[in-house]
Amino acid sequence: AFVLLATAVVAAQVGALLFARPFAALMLALAPGGMAEMMIISYALGIETAFVVTCQLCRSFMVVTFAPIFFRLFGITPATTATPALPAKDRPKLGAPDDPKPD
Repeated sequence: AFVLLATAVVAAQVGALLFARPFAALMLALAPGGMAEMMIISYALGIETAFVVTCQLCRSFMVVTFAPIFFRLFGITPATTATPALPAKDRPKLGAPDDPKPD
């Protein structure tokens, strides 16, 4: 978490110099965290809420879009905790105890 926050601070400082945007707006726009929380904080502080929400929305979209591509590119498989499906013959029979048994 510290690395993500430090990266956001550095990127916000660089962006404030390059794009003439307030540091606080860029910090909220680039900060890792929930979009709703960043929107509420920007609204409460009177910072450009539309800008912050737009940047957070773009960040979320990019993560959802490019994360699977990144994982496939580097051969990273997701860790799953789900049990594999059982073959039909090994599946437990579902039903009430008084249901008629199939022959």
